[in-house]
Amino acid sequence: MARAAPPRAQVTPASVDDFERRQHAAAGRIVLVTLAPEVPGAMVLIEHLVGAGVRVRHRPHRGTARQIGDAVGAGATLATHLGNGCPQMLPRHPNVIWELLAADALFASLIVDGHHLPPATVKSMIRAKTLGGRFW
Repeated sequence: MARAAPPRAQVTPASVDDFERRQHAAAGRIVLVTLAPEVPGAMVLIEHLVGAGVRVRHRPHRGTARQIGDAVGAGATLATHLGNGCPQMLPRHPNVIWELLAADALFASLIVDGHHLPPATVKSMIRAKTLGGRFW
C-alpha cells in the first residue's frame, strides 16, 4: 500500500539557503528537486530553482488547486508518482489528483507495477495526460 504524505509536523519549510547549502555540497550537481507546493516557502524556492536551471517536480502532497496552479506558474513541470502518497481518503472533487491531471503544463510519472495503481486508474491517467497534457 502506498505511504501517505508525511504528517505536517514533520515537514520543514522550503528554503533557498538550504537548497544552496545542499547544492554547494553536491558541487552543483543537483538538477531535479521534488517539492510539495503547500510547504511554506515553496513558491519562492521553485522560482529560485527554475531560475538556476533546476527542474522542479511536485511530490505527492495535500496541496490545493491554487497551490498547484501557483507551482506550475512558478515553473514546476512534473507530477511525480501521480496517485500515490496523497491521503487515502479524498473528496470526490476537487482533489489533488484531478488538479494534477488537469494541469496541461505538467508531465506526470506513474508507478505502473501492478501494485501502486489499478489498471483502470493507469489507463485513465494516461488518457488524461496524453490527450491534453504531457506524459513522462
